Amino acid sequence: MKLEKLVCNSCGAPLEVPESANFVTCNHCSTQLAVNRSASITFTEAVERLTVQAQELNNRVDGLEAQNAVEALDREWEQERRSYVIRTKNRGEHIPTESGAIVDGVFCMIPGVFGISFGTFIVSSGPLHDAKWVFIGFGLLFILWSLAMMHSRRNKAQEFKIAEYQYLNRRAELLQQLDQ
Repeated sequence: MKLEKLVCNSCGAPLEVPESANFVTCNHCSTQLAVNRSASITFTEAVERLTVQAQELNNRVDGLEAQNAVEALDREWEQERRSYVIRTKNRGEHIPTESGAIVDGVFCMIPGVFGISFGTFIVSSGPLHDAKWVFIGFGLLFILWSLAMMHSRRNKAQEFKIAEYQYLNRRAELLQQLDQ
């Protein structure tokens, strides 16, 4: 068995180590040592330091994984968030709100109310008497359409609130893991 002459990395004591050994214990200071070999050099390193370095590296990897999870969650949320966006005629975009749905619905009902009023009061006494049901019918359709639109946007606003709440909670959990 061929022996290598090394030095303890902890206390500097001389060591004679078999060439096949990967770990040794120093006879002088009892430090457990790892034997590291490369093409040009062989040296010892305290296993305890390696353990600490490995733990630090492991913590860094865990932190990077948590950070990547937060970034992935943010990207997923941005895609989901876009599915809730309401686009308007003049290329504006906004997130639906319940109050916005009500305001939009009421605003869209105005032509319907005007059509019913026109058909009921104005047309009944004038030359367009026979067309009164057309105005009333269109007015009712406008109001029904407005109510359906209001209901749909209100539901979308509620779904957005729930999805945003879930996203923020999940993000907070991931950030808490990142801080640990």
